[in-house]
Amino acid sequence: MKTLLFSVFLILPFIVSAQTPWVAPPDSKEIINPFTDNEQAIERGSEIFDLLCSVCHGETGMGDGVTLEYLNPKPANLTSKKVQSQTAGEIYWKVTTGRPPMQSYVNVLSVNETWQVISFIKTFGVE
Repeated sequence: MKTLLFSVFLILPFIVSAQTPWVAPPDSKEIINPFTDNEQAIERGSEIFDLLCSVCHGETGMGDGVTLEYLNPKPANLTSKKVQSQTAGEIYWKVTTGRPPMQSYVNVLSVNETWQVISFIKTFGVE
């Protein structure tokens, strides 16, 4: 019985996160990207994205990376209106906070690197 309870508590966060919309807090909308329209930042963001993000989100950000079949919820399509309509601050909050199966990148990327990735993501436009 203890094993069953432990298993339920272990997987419960994954089940709950898969069923609820991922919405950044309202104050995250006010966070400003210091690298908006900075070509060097976008280029560096592309390099980081290729290394860390494309495995799940795909090379073109469409959520079709090589790990697609193993993840629940599925990776976001970063070219979608749903993602592209979010402010850079909302995306920043999600990248630094994380939610299973996406890890937090707060201890992986520097603040500048995070903004550079977001600058690159914002170049995808809407599908």
